[in-house]
Amino acid sequence: MLEVRNLTKEFYGIIALDNVSLKVPAGKIYGIIGPNGSGKTTLFNCITGLLDYRGEILLDGESIVGLKPCEISLKGVARTFQVVRIFRKLTTMENLLVSAQEHQRFNLLQTLFGGSVNKAEETLRKKAIEILKFLSLQNLAFIEAGNLSYGQQKLLELGMCLMSDPKILLLDEPTAAVNPVMIEKIKGVIKQLNSIGKTFVIIEHNIDVIMDLCEFVYVLDRGKTIAEGSPEEIRADPRVIEAYFGG
Repeated sequence: MLEVRNLTKEFYGIIALDNVSLKVPAGKIYGIIGPNGSGKTTLFNCITGLLDYRGEILLDGESIVGLKPCEISLKGVARTFQVVRIFRKLTTMENLLVSAQEHQRFNLLQTLFGGSVNKAEETLRKKAIEILKFLSLQNLAFIEAGNLSYGQQKLLELGMCLMSDPKILLLDEPTAAVNPVMIEKIKGVIKQLNSIGKTFVIIEHNIDVIMDLCEFVYVLDRGKTIAEGSPEEIRADPRVIEAYFGG
């Protein structure tokens, strides 16, 4: 599904990623952990076309090097961010509709502000409603997104990804700053999506989340891959204990 080969990224001579390689098979949940500043988010930014880099990235065996973020998205890659990126002044429903713009041809302004809608637009609305139900946000469909709890905003951002029917979802700290009840909800959503074939790569600092969700984990430290293996193997690895768990 996703393969990164010898990826290197520098910022003004400082190496952020140093010859990083990884493989993520279709239908799996893989994790990426590491201390702050280890290059995890930079890796996601390279995969999604936000940064240039040296190396190669393949999706389903085809190179996506040099593609624009919108082109990579159209190939089935979706992502969330460390800090939630939503339209706070739009409603929950409107956020889902806006997120579908680059994948659907429809009159956004007409759809948002009550004009007549064609069959495709009505289908899009129905899809948004189904996603809201799946995320247990249907009762908040017409609430401004900025008024949702932070955990609900995290779910909404995930829902915005789902509007494009992605093959693979890159989640950047999906449970950070979220209460324990909502952490379980988010984990449940990820497991349900994985059960129907969605592939995930998850950056997380919460090692319990990684242990519960992921069957394979990569560990980055100072831009390098220092370990890879099952969650149990990673948790027992002396290099990981020193770099990530503080010895």
